Amino acid sequence: MDHIAYRHLASFNRSVGAALNLLQKLSEYPELQTDSFLAYQAYFREHLSNANLSILEALHDSEERIGGASCRERLAYERKVRDPDDCYFEVMKRERERLDLGLPSLIGIRLDLRQIAVEDPSEEVDSEADVHGCTDETRKIVETDAPEQDQD
Repeated sequence: MDHIAYRHLASFNRSVGAALNLLQKLSEYPELQTDSFLAYQAYFREHLSNANLSILEALHDSEERIGGASCRERLAYERKVRDPDDCYFEVMKRERERLDLGLPSLIGIRLDLRQIAVEDPSEEVDSEADVHGCTDETRKIVETDAPEQDQD
């Protein structure tokens, strides 16, 4: 539905309002001052109210569907044109805000959060195999399989 439906609804209400005004003028005649004629006016207003509610609910549902489709279309467009690196600008902006508030930076390596366990500071890495995580058993296997070198 579109804006024309709202115009039609407004026109419908104006026309029914004019009809109710005519009924009110007709009720001034002594022949029409009966309970049944007043009840007809009340029925007319009730049916107008029910019709308005039904039409407005249909318009509301239509607007929600159109709004949902428009939102999905906008989000697809934003995903299409958004630069993935924009997140870095957002992070930099947030860091400036944090610094202005006197809060510490959240960017970088926070060594205080890591637990570095050093059992014996005199213990150092003996060979390149230790750096790569070899155990003593694998080191023995490598040493026995290694070719002997001449010591000149």
